[in-house]
Amino acid sequence: MNRAQREGAPEKLQSELHTLRNRKITLLGLSFKPNTDDPRGTPGLELAQTLMRLGARVVAYDPVAGKRTVRVLPVSASTVLDPYEALRGAHAAVVLTGWQQRYGFSTSTGTPP
Repeated sequence: MNRAQREGAPEKLQSELHTLRNRKITLLGLSFKPNTDDPRGTPGLELAQTLMRLGARVVAYDPVAGKRTVRVLPVSASTVLDPYEALRGAHAAVVLTGWQQRYGFSTSTGTPP
C-alpha cells in the first residue's frame, strides 16, 4: 500500500460508511509483503491507529504475522487468527498485504478466481 492509498483509505471508508464511529473495520494482512512475518512499521499499523482515532473498532488478520501483530498493534485493536472471524460482522475490510493464496481471491482485481 503506497502513501497515497494509505492516506486515502480512511477518507474512502468514511465516504462509504458515513462515519467510522463504532464501525468494525477489518485489516487483512499487516506484514510488509506476502511470506514475511514482521509487522513492525507497516502501513497497516499506521492505518489502524488512524481508524481508531476516528472511532472505528479495528480487527486485524494476517496468516503469518498474526501472532506478532498482537505485540505491535494498539491495545484497543484486536488480532484474530481466523480470516472468517476477522470478517464476521465487519462493516468494511481493507486488504493491505496480497496474500492471494490465503484469501482465495486476486487482490489485484478484488474478485474471486
